[in-house]
Amino acid sequence: MLLFGLQSFAILINPEAVILGLAPLHALTIGCFATLMIGMATRVTLGHSGLPMKADKPIKLMFVGMQLVAVLRVLADMQPIPAMHWLYLAAAAIWLACFAPWVLRFLPVYLQKRADGRPG
Repeated sequence: MLLFGLQSFAILINPEAVILGLAPLHALTIGCFATLMIGMATRVTLGHSGLPMKADKPIKLMFVGMQLVAVLRVLADMQPIPAMHWLYLAAAAIWLACFAPWVLRFLPVYLQKRADGRPG
């Protein structure tokens, strides 16, 4: 939200100044929403499957990875020219490296009965 505020203030001063590009949007969507999605989906999956609700090392690494993705994507959007294509590729690769293991880990949980034997 801070980046949205800075962008709005810059536009207020100079209506033609778009200094941050899509950086505020990517900070919000990747940095906040994607991280919340991992957190909430993990918590709900563990809770409804009867597994212990504990964030282990891989889950914590996914959280850190998503923050790195957000930083790379924001930096890529703040460049004056699209000369930093590697930032886009790195952000996409790390995003996949965070979500693919999540899917591989929790998809089997969705296809099985609860671990604690309770209904639901």
